[in-house]
Amino acid sequence: MKGFLISDIHADHIGNGNPSKAKILRYLEKHLCPADVLFIAGDISDSATAFATTIDALCGLYSKVVYCFGNHDMTVHKSVNESSHQKTLRAVNKISSTNSLRMNGNFID
Repeated sequence: MKGFLISDIHADHIGNGNPSKAKILRYLEKHLCPADVLFIAGDISDSATAFATTIDALCGLYSKVVYCFGNHDMTVHKSVNESSHQKTLRAVNKISSTNSLRMNGNFID
C-alpha cells in the first residue's frame, strides 16, 4: 500500500472562494502523486463548503482520504456566531463521499 501526504491546500483561495470539484482538481493536479491513501495534514479550507468539496473531489482520486483539521479549518470569524467545533462538524456533515476518514485520536484496525 502506498500513501501520499499533502497539507495547506487552502481551497477557499481557488477561484471565487467556493470552487467546484473540477477547479480544485485542476489546481491540485501538479501537486498530487499516485497512491492508495491520501493523507491531508490540515488547512484544507477556511470555508466549510470548500472543505467538503475538496474532500469529495479527492475521494474520487484515492481509495481512502484521511484528514485532520488545521488552524484554518477551525478558524471562526467574528461575524459568524458558531464555535470551532460547530464549524468543523458542519464541514464534516457536508462531505458526501464514504471513503474519507477524519483523524480524531481513535484507533482503527
